[in-house]
Amino acid sequence: MAANPDSSGTSPAGAGAEGKTCPVCGASFGCMAAQQSCWCEDVKLGAEKAADLRAQFSGCLCPRCLALAAERGTNRKSGENSSGNPGS
Repeated sequence: MAANPDSSGTSPAGAGAEGKTCPVCGASFGCMAAQQSCWCEDVKLGAEKAADLRAQFSGCLCPRCLALAAERGTNRKSGENSSGNPGS
């Protein structure tokens, strides 16, 4: 039932994690959104960036792509500090 991390070993997964594939890079990763909490809740995105990602992609992003998206959002609008996560 637990998702297997991709070959880089960077994909969070645990008991009850749903195996997903990133729509950006194709990496496999574990999603815990259906559980009480997921690793993606710790990624800080501005509300506008989260809405943009939800509009662009039908599913969750892997840890690497979500972190890159968050960095780009932070660099563009450094004053935002609210969080939101796509694909939950």
